[in-house]
Amino acid sequence: MSNNTNNTTLQDLLYTYIQDPSNSESNFALALYYHNIGQTAAAISYYLRTAERSRDVTFQYEALIRASMCFNTQGIRGLSVRGLLQRAITLLPKRPEAYFVLSRWYEREQQVESWVNCFTLASLAESICDFNAPPLRTSVDYPGKYGILFEKAVSGWWVGLCDDAKDLFRDLLINYPLDKVHRAAVINNLKFMNQFVTKQIIPYKKEKHYRLHRQFPGSTDIEVNYSESYQDMFVLTMTNGKRNGTYLEIGSASPYYGNNTYLLESQFDWKGVSMDIDANAVKTFSDQRKNPCVLGDGLVVDFDSILTRHNMPKDIDYLQVDAEPPQTTLNILKRIPFDKYRFAVITFEHDAYAEVEDTVRQESRQFLASLGYVLIARNIAPDIWRGYEDWWVHPDLVSRDIRDKMMDVTEAVKWCEDYMFA
Repeated sequence: MSNNTNNTTLQDLLYTYIQDPSNSESNFALALYYHNIGQTAAAISYYLRTAERSRDVTFQYEALIRASMCFNTQGIRGLSVRGLLQRAITLLPKRPEAYFVLSRWYEREQQVESWVNCFTLASLAESICDFNAPPLRTSVDYPGKYGILFEKAVSGWWVGLCDDAKDLFRDLLINYPLDKVHRAAVINNLKFMNQFVTKQIIPYKKEKHYRLHRQFPGSTDIEVNYSESYQDMFVLTMTNGKRNGTYLEIGSASPYYGNNTYLLESQFDWKGVSMDIDANAVKTFSDQRKNPCVLGDGLVVDFDSILTRHNMPKDIDYLQVDAEPPQTTLNILKRIPFDKYRFAVITFEHDAYAEVEDTVRQESRQFLASLGYVLIARNIAPDIWRGYEDWWVHPDLVSRDIRDKMMDVTEAVKWCEDYMFA
């Protein structure tokens, strides 16, 4: 906006104000104008005049919150910030905005007493506020109910309610449409709390066999699985317990623990080639497994040459794509020569639960769907909340009755235990 436009707008606002200085609307309009151009002292005076002159309690409430925001910007008037927000809360104790702004103010002080005040306010707000109240006419930085829950979670950790804080952060990540700032903060807090632990193997036991959603030839002989989330059992399910199958495993890591191909190799005589970028991991794998593991970077290797060198067929039964970070996994996926090779089953690790933006999961879905692959299960998780993988099949290589039996494409997080077993 040009200076001339600014001047004209200010002149218009001042002219309207002069005609009726007690009009709350004209006072608020001037306050907004000065606030938007960074003249917080002038904005405060007009916000306070609005609150004093309006008979609309909600309007008073909003003006007080915005005045507190101006004082907060100035950085030296903490008492004024608190006083205005407390006054707003007393005006409309069931509205959440002032609770949130004041809780956030205490959170950013990062002092023992402030953590207690933050937690108290957020807990009160969660209990008594009407989160369906009509929105205010302007933004006061309140993002929605999840803002209150976020403040409760952060402060809860620092007042000693660590398990409750973890549960709240997980709930926020799973069940609320967080903005980028809050999603990033939730993810960072969960990482700080060591909640993104990987490779926690859920062991298969033979007594679980009768509960398999779909039993397959050879399933009665399986004593234990090795995958983190039953990927090996899923592959065998979709290929109907196939013997002498084939695989390409990108991101092999350990030869046994959390590995998706060892069960296929050891009990079902599958042949395949694994790959990892870590030389030590490749050496350990090669020393302990029958099938080869090659050292390579999936972003630069020639997959066609690798598959040709190891006499792999054009129709391969299983493809694993699991690298770090997720964007690398996606970039590797796009380098695989799908024009020459088809894969009956694909497990793709997108780690969407730990990403601020959902680009990898969405792009991978668009890419594989464009190649004709069918998404069988979305957001498979090693627990009840960390949806981290999508599982796919090629419709020409997996029978329809098996696909129909195992199909679950709801966006809900699917704990692998619930998905694989009745």
